[in-house]
Amino acid sequence: MTWWFTFELIWLLLLILFLLSFVRLFVVLKKASHWLETEGEITECRWRMVGEGYWPQLAYVYHVDGKRYQGNNIFLDNFEPNPGSYYRGKPAFQWFSSLKQGEKVSVYYDVDEPDLAALSIAIPRKLYLLITVLSFLVAAQSLVMVAKLF
Repeated sequence: MTWWFTFELIWLLLLILFLLSFVRLFVVLKKASHWLETEGEITECRWRMVGEGYWPQLAYVYHVDGKRYQGNNIFLDNFEPNPGSYYRGKPAFQWFSSLKQGEKVSVYYDVDEPDLAALSIAIPRKLYLLITVLSFLVAAQSLVMVAKLF
């Protein structure tokens, strides 16, 4: 086995790891598409400094089966605020700009874990693109490596 083949193998494994992480995220978001919707109310709506930019600080309350819950996710997949990200920065800004404290909003929540909620459960189109491109790269790299073996 040459050093180049070893490098290609490591590259293939990295591509597979990236692909698996995005597929895992897709599965989580796909499951959320079956979440139920309830009415909530915005309780906090302000900007906070994150790094060199600003990110919406949002909180809302909602009720499920008579029990009160509090949430702060705009999007289900916004684990870390990234104001520099066009992907989540601009949609978050547009969404946030239209909200006011005390305003009623639709909240989507997990039936099994009602404390898990978000205002939007849409699957980002870029996630489909990332999974498609990574799948193609994994397939192409695999074919190249198999062809070199024979």
